Amino acid sequence: MSQKHNKTSTKFSSFIDFSKLERSCQKRPLENHYLSVQTVPISNCVCVSGFSKNTSERTLEYYFDNTRKSGGKDVTDVKFNDEDNT
Repeated sequence: MSQKHNKTSTKFSSFIDFSKLERSCQKRPLENHYLSVQTVPISNCVCVSGFSKNTSERTLEYYFDNTRKSGGKDVTDVKFNDEDNT
């Protein structure tokens, strides 16, 4: 059975170390799912995929706001795209 990948964008209020964020997402799962992150051009946002369709915006915000868990901090916004489950 194929699972549809969900995506969201996560916005940080300050610069983050993307390499550290990426490594952390591969080391520490969120709700038993390892996240994939990608930078978006000229932005303080990342595109996130690989999480459960049951994962809430609040859960993603807490995950990325926790420096120890994800390497991120100071999340200002998390948005799901309902049209393509991102």
